[in-house]
Amino acid sequence: MPATDGNRILFHHEGDLTGWTVDRVSITSGEPGLFVYRTENTGGSWSRVRLPIEENWEAEADQDQILASFALKNPSWILLQSKKDGGGSTRKALYARMLQGRRGAGSVICPLWMVP
Repeated sequence: MPATDGNRILFHHEGDLTGWTVDRVSITSGEPGLFVYRTENTGGSWSRVRLPIEENWEAEADQDQILASFALKNPSWILLQSKKDGGGSTRKALYARMLQGRRGAGSVICPLWMVP
């Protein structure tokens, strides 16, 4: 697993070699927010992408407020949900990895939409 100073809020593996984590990295690291890490060699090396969160509540998501689907050959997505406000309402944000090229090389994570 990648070493971070944050909190791991999600882990997913595909087969024996590939795995993903979503970590909340603290402000002391200089880049606070949510990061998606991926390995394709059983953790020998990890690539990292910062989730382009748009609102502060997204960085506060925990294990109960994230739903994700990760795949090497298909689009991946992450759904974040806020904690309930005083009126019992929640907000949601959906992010997707758009594949560009062979095996997702050069793929980007972008917001699809925000639901107030």
